[in-house]
Amino acid sequence: MWPIQACINELSPLTRRDNMLLCGLYYGKSKPDINVILKPFVDELQTLHSVGMNCNIAGYGVHLVKVRTLICSVGSVARAPLQGLMQFNPLFGCSFCLSHSSSVERGRGFAQIYEGGLGQPRTSEQHILALRRLENYKMQLTIDT
Repeated sequence: MWPIQACINELSPLTRRDNMLLCGLYYGKSKPDINVILKPFVDELQTLHSVGMNCNIAGYGVHLVKVRTLICSVGSVARAPLQGLMQFNPLFGCSFCLSHSSSVERGRGFAQIYEGGLGQPRTSEQHILALRRLENYKMQLTIDT
């Protein structure tokens, strides 16, 4: 399952946790195309950010409310496609640094092991370049099909 959840930042931390919003849900036997499941959500967020919505707030009347996105929290499986990086198991698979991994035999297969502390941090420019490569790759897929 791949849920898309949101919370209202203005609520207290305990109230926020008890009032999570389920905005979308994908389930299936394979990973989803991250762009397909996120596009409607991102489009709506952009509208709520730029246009906003009128809310009737008890005791205060109708007010225009605009939505701001503060953070995107994802699991390790979803993080790589969102950042345009390889999954966590390639040679330089850490999304935070350029730490080099080594392959070790584990059970009936192999696992990538990252030894030691944090490697050289990835720069903003490296993240932007990865996203541009992903965008170009997806545009090429669209042209080819």
